[in-house]
Amino acid sequence: MSLCNANEQLLGLLQPFSHGKWAHLNLNRIALFGRNLKHALSQAQRERLQDSIDFYHEKTFAAIVAIIENLKKTSVEPSMIESLSVHAEKLSTFLKTLQSNESPTSAEISRFERIIPLHVDEILHAFRAIRQELFVDLRCRPSEIIAKMASERQDLLEQKRIRVLNNIALDQPSVVISAAAFSKVFRAVFDFFIQQTVPNKSRLISLNARTYLDRWFLEISDSEILLPPERWFTLFDVQAKDSQLAETADILQKHEGDVSVKESVPDKGTTILIRLKLG
Repeated sequence: MSLCNANEQLLGLLQPFSHGKWAHLNLNRIALFGRNLKHALSQAQRERLQDSIDFYHEKTFAAIVAIIENLKKTSVEPSMIESLSVHAEKLSTFLKTLQSNESPTSAEISRFERIIPLHVDEILHAFRAIRQELFVDLRCRPSEIIAKMASERQDLLEQKRIRVLNNIALDQPSVVISAAAFSKVFRAVFDFFIQQTVPNKSRLISLNARTYLDRWFLEISDSEILLPPERWFTLFDVQAKDSQLAETADILQKHEGDVSVKESVPDKGTTILIRLKLG
């Protein structure tokens, strides 16, 4: 494989970082870039090396710079972003030095052989750490969020004579959605039930969860609330008046999930079903 082909692969693998698909980067191909550089040095493949260096500065380094700017908008620690930036800059500096040296000595070549792969490895390490942080950030344990939010609304629940029966164990698996996004989803649906008015009646909101295949199901039920059939399909519609619930549907769709009215019948009340992918 030529060095330019290796660089083409590297650039292609970096591009997903610029589009937010953080978990799909194949870091082994970046290591290949470093190995091919070392091979070109040892074999004095000047033309290929020149092409590879030019490509790095024109495309790959530019892609890393764009990635760094996007990473600054995420929850990634600034020190991790700085580490990536420093080693990308150092690699660039060494490549420029190599590029300007028409007749490197054997000692210089040996130095480049040793140092350049080290910086490639550091770039790999920085990407691995960043990917891990972003990967974790896109998952949460909903059971903990549900328990906390129900507890925070205890005073309001008592005022409205609502009892919450939380049947969800704290050891539920993680799901593919950030804690912030899931909190927004659950708050909107939970508050929707709390805000309903049933005169002179105490109410029970039940929370149940289960898993099936690669999906996690959350059911939120209110024993006294009934929805007319026409609202079943408009409750989460962006054109409908329940804007918070419409936003909930949009958030879930972005995380390969969905929300719907499972049932709304006399004697059982209304159940809203949230589906998410297991993490």
